[in-house]
Amino acid sequence: MKNFSASILVTATLLIPFSTKAAVSMAKAAELALHRVERLKKKKKIDESFITRFESLTLKAIDPAQHAGASFATVVGQQGDVGTDALRVEIKQDGNGRALNFALLPGTAARSPVNWAAKDPLSLTETVLHHLTESGHGEIDLSAFDKGMTSLVIVPVVTATGTIAQATILSSETERKLMMSLEMDGTFISAVIE
Repeated sequence: MKNFSASILVTATLLIPFSTKAAVSMAKAAELALHRVERLKKKKKIDESFITRFESLTLKAIDPAQHAGASFATVVGQQGDVGTDALRVEIKQDGNGRALNFALLPGTAARSPVNWAAKDPLSLTETVLHHLTESGHGEIDLSAFDKGMTSLVIVPVVTATGTIAQATILSSETERKLMMSLEMDGTFISAVIE
């Protein structure tokens, strides 16, 4: 009977997907990747346009055994022109979200980028991710987006009262999408699941 229990335990352990072994959520890994982008810019390893022209990020959990200890691969993209690949940087991170390495991916700069007024879009996205990972939002349960985030796109949206920043977040945990809105100075407006 002891041998039977031990084999069940071993089998159950092997069935746990590698992404559950990470110490941080997908959204937290995305936030930490954005902090790395800022540090790479300060060290002059990447251009400032990755901050001022930031538009999107995608991330996925990867098997650390097959990727030199990396648990996350995050691709941070700039605004691009229709029909072309935008400039992007890929950041590989360990299970704690610590950056292990980065690589610039081929692409071209947008010819007519959107100009953000008060704050740059990367800083606004960090604010969105702080709200997602650290704040409660009343009756709205955002855990599926924190745990399973796969992408984020941020754009300025003109409303009747002025321009706001709107982030659309997708998750592997749900088919719905999370829309988070901020004032252009970073003040939180709303989180709505559609």
